[in-house]
Formats: sequence, structure tokens, C-alpha cells
Amino acid sequence: MLPHRVDLRPLDAITANGRVFKPAVSDVRAFVEDDEELVRDAHGNETVSDTKVTLDPEHEIPVGSMITIWKGTQSERTAKVVKISGRSNAALEYIAYRLV
Repeated sequence: MLPHRVDLRPLDAITANGRVFKPAVSDVRAFVEDDEELVRDAHGNETVSDTKVTLDPEHEIPVGSMITIWKGTQSERTAKVVKISGRSNAALEYIAYRLV
């Protein structure tokens, strides 16, 4: 169900000097979809997200965190989390992140 690998840089705090991140977590199982969706960021601004990353709930990270996808390929990129959604039922539990 989670055939891809991503790297996470969880946001820790936003200070006067910018964003501060927790230590990076590498090689996290994920499902990465290149798929466009119009989303609202934390400030209510509309933006187009072109990627959805699904992770196990144990890797919950806040909006503003960074995720590196397609590592080691020509498509590798690091993008910011702008939206989080979750789904759960008896058979399935995951958290989906929209990136820009």
C-alpha cells in the first residue's frame, strides 16, 4: 500500500528568524501521487497543490513541514506541506499531505 520512500523535515517552530525544523527522518514509507488540487493554505490563500503524499499516522507532521519525494531520480524535489487530511476505519488508517 505504501510502495514509495520519502524524507521528512518536520516543522518545529516559526521564529522571528524563520522556520525551525526537527531532525530529518529519512526513508519513510509513503504513497506519492502527482495530482493537482486547488487547496487553501494556513492563511486561507488558494494555491494549487500538485502532489499528495500519504503516510502512516506514526509519521504525523504539521503544516509547514518539508517532504522530499522521488529521491534519487530526475523528478526529486522538496516541497512544503500546505494541507493535511486523514482517513480512518477498522481496516485503514492514514494521513494525507498536500504539497506545493
